[in-house]
Amino acid sequence: MIKYIHKKGIFCSTLLDTKIFHGFGTKILGNGIKKETVQKILKKYISHPVYVIIPQQIHSTHVEIVDQTKIDQRYTYIAASDALVTKEKNVLLTVLTVDCVPIIYADVGRSVIGISHGGWKGTLENIAKYVIDRMIELGARKEHIIAAVGPAIADCCYRIYGLRRDEFIQAFGDRVIRYSGDRTFLNLLAANIDLLLAAGILRKNIDYSLFCTSCDEQRFWSFHRDHVCIGEMLHYVMLR
Repeated sequence: MIKYIHKKGIFCSTLLDTKIFHGFGTKILGNGIKKETVQKILKKYISHPVYVIIPQQIHSTHVEIVDQTKIDQRYTYIAASDALVTKEKNVLLTVLTVDCVPIIYADVGRSVIGISHGGWKGTLENIAKYVIDRMIELGARKEHIIAAVGPAIADCCYRIYGLRRDEFIQAFGDRVIRYSGDRTFLNLLAANIDLLLAAGILRKNIDYSLFCTSCDEQRFWSFHRDHVCIGEMLHYVMLR
């Protein structure tokens, strides 16, 4: 279950072990674009030095494996990447989203974690599979990986047209589509759950949020709703 912790301004998965420090951020946590938001998390909840990894997201399927060779300062920026995986402790992996889908991954027993940002393009190109493949390279076993899917725009709001609509119907069929009259809406959550299952993640190990970033103006920024990027939600995961 994805539960909301109001005093922290984050959503957490009850499937993830306490060894896995993680959260899906909201407006209440702060604007993820600002370094102060990360600093607030570290100051409040972490008492030891932590390295923060920030990917410069481009809606790709590139997954960066973060090891000691990639960590050269307290804040490390990874060029042209939309997902991160690591087995290093005290390394905070982060992504930012507005309406896109954040997913946190963890094989607790093998101490391998990951995080990804995927919008319509990353979903069509199956970024989840790439993350799982990289985690397996680090020693994870797909039958042990937990995947928690955070808040994103839902099919109540996400209308799609033309080629994008056709591509999703071809890739997933009608099971990720909602029709309302002559309008077509996309269920990004259902599409990503399909991808996780196809990649070998067990259904019992998939957690997800039913909150819509476009509907819930109190807790989320939404480009779809506001037509401008005012702020972004910060999502994070770390091995203690």
